[in-house]
Amino acid sequence: MAEYDFRILGPLEVARDGELIDIRSQQQRALLCLLLINADAVVSTDVILESIWDGDPPKGGASTLHVLVAALRSSLRGNDEPVPTPVTTMHPGYKIVLDSHSLDSATFLQERSDALRLIATDPQLASQKLTAALSLFRGEPLANVAYASFARAEADRLSELRLSAIADRIDAELAAGGGGELVAELESHLSQHPYRERFWSQLMLALYRDDRQADALAAYQRARRRLVEELGIEPSEAMRELEEKILLQDPALKSPLVRRESDLPGRIASVIGREDDVVDVERLLLQTRLVTLVGSGGIGKTTLALECARGIEAGYRDGASLVSLETAENRAEVIAAIARQALLRQPMQADAWPGVVDALRGRRKLLIIDNCEHVIAEVADLVPSLLRACHEVSVIATSREPLQVAGEAIYIVEPLSVPASEDRVDDEEPSETEALFVDRAELVVSEERRSQWSRRDLRRVAFQLGGLPLAVELAAARLRSHTLEQLVEALSDRSDLLTYGKRGNQRQRTLKATLDWSYDLLVPIEQALLRRLSVFRGGWDLEAACEVCAFDGIEESECETLIDRLVDTSMVAVDRKAFCRFRMLVPIRQYSAMLL
Repeated sequence: MAEYDFRILGPLEVARDGELIDIRSQQQRALLCLLLINADAVVSTDVILESIWDGDPPKGGASTLHVLVAALRSSLRGNDEPVPTPVTTMHPGYKIVLDSHSLDSATFLQERSDALRLIATDPQLASQKLTAALSLFRGEPLANVAYASFARAEADRLSELRLSAIADRIDAELAAGGGGELVAELESHLSQHPYRERFWSQLMLALYRDDRQADALAAYQRARRRLVEELGIEPSEAMRELEEKILLQDPALKSPLVRRESDLPGRIASVIGREDDVVDVERLLLQTRLVTLVGSGGIGKTTLALECARGIEAGYRDGASLVSLETAENRAEVIAAIARQALLRQPMQADAWPGVVDALRGRRKLLIIDNCEHVIAEVADLVPSLLRACHEVSVIATSREPLQVAGEAIYIVEPLSVPASEDRVDDEEPSETEALFVDRAELVVSEERRSQWSRRDLRRVAFQLGGLPLAVELAAARLRSHTLEQLVEALSDRSDLLTYGKRGNQRQRTLKATLDWSYDLLVPIEQALLRRLSVFRGGWDLEAACEVCAFDGIEESECETLIDRLVDTSMVAVDRKAFCRFRMLVPIRQYSAMLL
């Protein structure tokens, strides 16, 4: 295949082997733009027809679209060469397959993510990387596809990301000790974006560093007048605190910015098998301010969220904080948990939510809102209102089901990889489950004992654990009193691992307690179907589930809806390797079978 470069950070452009391709057809450009916005994901035929024809698709739409796709492929090939293009047909629609650096917006997001990691340790290098990332913009994004409504929405999103990256670069330069040389640039940005408190705060600091204390205080008053007279709101607490520090001539303001001490809990053990997940979630956070990590209990959602936050915390002026909702039971307790991280100094009122929002307004902060599933309705109501009011706050939520709110990016946390079978021993690389088990076993088993392990027994243990990190942790802890061979036998008793526990989180002391929690959140008819589905050892399709499980209170017509609900709550997984097939993780199937 030829090498393609797709550019959307400006007018849509395509280069093939370094030569620009002229795509004159508006519909071809719109189709290509839609596929690029959803790069590496399948876009259904229905979505394409609705988007390209703006809600009024032509009669015989599928045939018309087929012709349009063929024309786009011909334009991409050039000179009628019989070569494949990145546009592929994949049920239920089409997909564009890209190399890692063939789309400029993806490169921009990756470069920005890399730079944010460096602000605390090497702000000068971070500034250079952000400058390089911003140089990818050639003008207004997708300027020549503005006639398509979906393209305008993407162009607005990319423009917003560009402004955020500009502010990130200025933060990096301030962190490196910059000052007066940034004033003119900041004044220019504020003339176009006068309501951005982040630029105002940066201008105040730059002026103060340039020995212009009076001008810095005057800048605060200019910002306040704008906000009060035109929007009816006061400056954020963060801006007010900066004004106070300037009035007091706080010596810390003259020095390069020092990163605040992290509020996140420290990493206790190594994180294995989540490297790609961390990169994917960080990239999503650069595109949207709400990412929900969805997965079954014990799959490592909190661990993944914390690992992502540690990597990008330096890009948030006010750091990152963990909000645990484990003990919250109602709206008031959810608000109280968030308020503790919003640094509210005043006593909680009957309705404290406006105070929480006000405390976070103007702060650049990342919140991890953990364990949302049992208060999902309350979180789904509060978080969007927080993000609408606080433009620089981002949220990673963890839950066993999505919040299902506008602007939410859902990231499915998959189990770690497991051996292909229990008994096959070959030269393939150890699975992620094996690697995590060995890592945790090193804490409790001597090297001499580990050297006596057989690969077959190790694979059997990993296979039984089903890629569930909590199960791996619990199983590895048992090696204090079991040999590996004895552990293999113990795991063959499905109740043994489920009921073994350790001190710590109340709901994760045993795997059974974790699964009890998820099971109890289901309604009785969902519980009944889950129990019946445990008879399938190797996965199933919808037809088989209806045939086997539809009896005694469960109608065949209900099966599909109920299975969808079990997928939403992470008790059942969609088999990514087989279309329209479902499966249960081994520990969840064992647990469900115990309840039959």
